[in-house]
Amino acid sequence: MGRDAPVTPRRRLGRFVATVSAVVLLASCALGSSSGAVDDETLFQQIEDLDGVASTEDLRFVSDMTRGQRYAGEIVLDDSLTEDEAACVSRQLYELFWQGRRASDSSVVVVHGDTRGTMVAASGLEDLYGPRPTEPRASATISPCSETDPG
Repeated sequence: MGRDAPVTPRRRLGRFVATVSAVVLLASCALGSSSGAVDDETLFQQIEDLDGVASTEDLRFVSDMTRGQRYAGEIVLDDSLTEDEAACVSRQLYELFWQGRRASDSSVVVVHGDTRGTMVAASGLEDLYGPRPTEPRASATISPCSETDPG
């Protein structure tokens, strides 16, 4: 069929079905893997309650076409933490997020004193924390730093 072929109701219906199918397929890809082992509300509460976390602001899970699915917000660590203690809390934060939803990126900013850094979707977390949980759980596991420290 050439470009000059008339657009019949049947062809219009075919285009509509193809478009709807593509949208449904994309939506199912974006939403299908979004559930985590630990629900967001529980995960965020555990982060707020974590020793060394002074405050959190606007923690949430977001999804958009540009950056995909990710956690976002800000976590402020206690200013009195030493660098080693702040590193410990940061490793525990990675462990907590590992047990939540799968994310392709992160927009979580961690603040310690004058230092601000964005958590990144790091490779090797499975080696550090074990397989990602797939079944719903009441809460996330938090390891002491002596167990999560790769060094």
